[in-house]
Amino acid sequence: MSLPGSIWLSMWCAGARPTEADFAAVRDSGVVDGVEIWTEHPDSLWQVQMGAEHGLEVGIHLPFHDLNPVSADAVVAARTLEVNRQWLRDLAEHGGVHAVFHGGYVADAVDRDAALPRLVDFASTLHSEAAELGIELLLENLIPEKLGFTHIMASDLPEWQGLIGDIGCGAVLDTGHSAATGIALSDVFGALGHSVRAIHLSDNDQRSDLHLLPGDGDNVTGDLASILTELEYTGVITYEISPLRYSLRDVLNHIKAEVACSAGVP
Repeated sequence: MSLPGSIWLSMWCAGARPTEADFAAVRDSGVVDGVEIWTEHPDSLWQVQMGAEHGLEVGIHLPFHDLNPVSADAVVAARTLEVNRQWLRDLAEHGGVHAVFHGGYVADAVDRDAALPRLVDFASTLHSEAAELGIELLLENLIPEKLGFTHIMASDLPEWQGLIGDIGCGAVLDTGHSAATGIALSDVFGALGHSVRAIHLSDNDQRSDLHLLPGDGDNVTGDLASILTELEYTGVITYEISPLRYSLRDVLNHIKAEVACSAGVP
């Protein structure tokens, strides 16, 4: 699968606590342009610094586990905004280029319509501040809560498309999330087109978010290369692969093999 675009790696591939040697291995692989850091991992600011010091482009996945941008509680919402603002400042200080965010959730799905304007206000503020810092803000697609009691944003394609339009930010497509949600990649690009500025790449069984290497599941990214080639895609493709199933070396070797294959190297 020869993919156009810039190849990145989520440092989660090395676990929650990657070492300096892991950053060196990514750099020395010669096939990875940048790294994405999960800001909720221990020493995440140090990880941002390590990525920059090793000559890699750097992006972050903004925190979301204990923060909710659409909370009706003004204290929680304000805290969420300030934590995200600080991460944007920290990323800019180290020359980072993009920040991925989740849209939050409402505990009772009937509150979805009331919460959407809060998300647009929150994300529009963050988008403007990110742009001033030279950072691209990207909204990721998520997996819906199966029982329908809670609503997670954005977990369906029309909602995601509407939010991208209202906020004015870019999109990051998580291929595992789209597969588990039953959304075809062709439909995503048909709706969002060049608004997709980054991709979180992984495979799964179309039911669970397993973060497998491409080809180790149901090959949910099988038609991605042709779609991206037709689109003349130039964005980021980030391998987001489970460290519970693979080592960092496994992931890097996979990427090297893909690059060699696309170059016609046996």
